[in-house]
Amino acid sequence: MTEYVIEKHVLQVGCSHRHSRGGIAQVLNNYENYVFDDMRFLANSCDGPKLVKALFLCWAVFHFIVKLTFCRAIQIIHIHTSSYFSFRRSVLFARIAKFYGKKVIMHVHSGKFSMYYAESPAFVEQGLTYCDKIIALTPAWKDFFASIVDENRVVVVPNPVPPAPVVEKKTSGKVRFLFLGFVSRDKGAMDLLEMVVNHKGRLTKRARFTLCGNDVDCNVGKNIRENHLGDLVVYRGWVKGAEKQKMFAGNDVLILPSYAEGLPMTIIEAMANGMPVIASNVGGIPDIVNDGVNGTLVTAGNQNELFVAVQKYIKDRNLIVSQGVAALETSRYYMPSNVRERLDEIYKSLIAVVD
Repeated sequence: MTEYVIEKHVLQVGCSHRHSRGGIAQVLNNYENYVFDDMRFLANSCDGPKLVKALFLCWAVFHFIVKLTFCRAIQIIHIHTSSYFSFRRSVLFARIAKFYGKKVIMHVHSGKFSMYYAESPAFVEQGLTYCDKIIALTPAWKDFFASIVDENRVVVVPNPVPPAPVVEKKTSGKVRFLFLGFVSRDKGAMDLLEMVVNHKGRLTKRARFTLCGNDVDCNVGKNIRENHLGDLVVYRGWVKGAEKQKMFAGNDVLILPSYAEGLPMTIIEAMANGMPVIASNVGGIPDIVNDGVNGTLVTAGNQNELFVAVQKYIKDRNLIVSQGVAALETSRYYMPSNVRERLDEIYKSLIAVVD
């Protein structure tokens, strides 16, 4: 069965990704641009006011039914989901797909899914009964889902990240730390800012922290002004494409002290750029960040551990180089060709059952 035939049989369903921000949108962009030659896709959500989202969902359901009715080649529905309302919406599409006799893959990207399950166990368990396969991002998340459903239905497929151009890093001057993602308390951005404030004297002239992403609830600009952090902290706002690549190339260490994560695209992208990572020991992060090898793991919310980790790279620039090499090697597992191979195996097994 050729790759073209496999793609012909699969319809991807997920958020509108081409002009949206966020992790799942980035994953879907990478699937479209680097994994598949011709990705069939149906958007089931969009950004905007509640009314716009509701109308878009109605249109998406109608369009989905039309596709399943008239496009007989579609055998597999591959749904990309998060948690809470995103999962409830995905279950709706899964139920419709099963009504039409299709195979359903539920690809869970949320770092908060375990919390969601704790709040709504009955709905999650019922929703997953409509799924022939559940894709987890890491072995840790596979173990979580295997505690809910038959482990034979759970498979691991990493998020795809394309290779990055090799850029020679500076070996002198300030150590440059990069935070990239939604600038929110959930992502640990406030912990990072407070850590910098508390240790400003020991970090000045030795480090620079660049924050990139939408400011959700941290008032970054106000914090920089009121705490006189202009020489230490730079806020760039949301970056993408070439501008984001410039941020990776122009910094030394990624820092992401989140409270909950699935498998952050930012970490994989940073590693593909040869950057070691400071990140929280949550979700699927320990499956990619090997403490002391390609980065440093800290406890979410522990600002002292965060400072110690930062100091480690400031004191030993050679560590940035050696761990950067290890990080680059780790990123090879997430290359699009490897992801495509894993997906093809899953698709072929389901199509064989259908046929």
